[in-house]
Amino acid sequence: MISSMTGFSFQEKKLTEGKLCIEIRTLNSRFFELQLRLGDELREFEQRIREVIATKIVRGKVDCRIFFKSAEENHQFDKPINKNQLQQLIKKIETVSNTLSSPSAIDPIRIFEVLSNQKTPINATRIKTDLFKFLDIGLTDLCRDREREGKKIRAVILKNVHAIKKIVMQARKSMPQLINKNMKSIADRLKENLIEANDERIKQELLFFIQKSDINEEIDRLESHIIELTRLLNMKTPIGKKMDFLMQEFNREANTIGSKAAGIKIANFSIDLKVCIEQIREQTQNIQ
Repeated sequence: MISSMTGFSFQEKKLTEGKLCIEIRTLNSRFFELQLRLGDELREFEQRIREVIATKIVRGKVDCRIFFKSAEENHQFDKPINKNQLQQLIKKIETVSNTLSSPSAIDPIRIFEVLSNQKTPINATRIKTDLFKFLDIGLTDLCRDREREGKKIRAVILKNVHAIKKIVMQARKSMPQLINKNMKSIADRLKENLIEANDERIKQELLFFIQKSDINEEIDRLESHIIELTRLLNMKTPIGKKMDFLMQEFNREANTIGSKAAGIKIANFSIDLKVCIEQIREQTQNIQ
């Protein structure tokens, strides 16, 4: 199953202690790159979280953000204000304000935030089970998203594979006729321009032309590459790096055919091949 390197997942779960949020997004990259951002109360699980993510994603840039919002934070505006703390805080702010050249008004909203944001420490071990449970759910959801995109990529690649097959078949079918046509043209020119040209000389020139313009070996290799590409597209393991290498081989054969072109028709085959190969290569850049 082809999997794209692009995907997104967001999981949010209300627990007794508060709300757990897991956001994962992935982008293209030649290698596996993980940027992990955790809330302070979850730092002790960082290494295991990295290991879990690495088992599900083998290639691409991963941006994962996990944080926990306690129930106290959700209801911070319902908490009663300690009047003694409030009075002490106001006195301190007034003292600081009096020393400034341009004293500013006391910000009551900021005072309220200071008083209400005094949270009770969270016992991370109580949410450990839920954390890894929903991390697994998030990764599964992300992988499904990447596989959906992978199906679209596979369809585009297969369309171009069929086009390459057609070009290769046309090239193989056309080669004998094109070679005979060019051989006749060479023989006629030799007879016209070489006063002492004999049959042996003509045979040597024609043999040289055939060896130089023969693309059967390149066509054979292209057919072999098509079989390998089709095999890769049906694999269930990551194939991105193998696809990168295989497309280089495709391109090499197309270039060789272009350099051996014995006429406009073969040159056009080479160009058409390169167009299809480039379209596959562009899709390959997003395959895990």
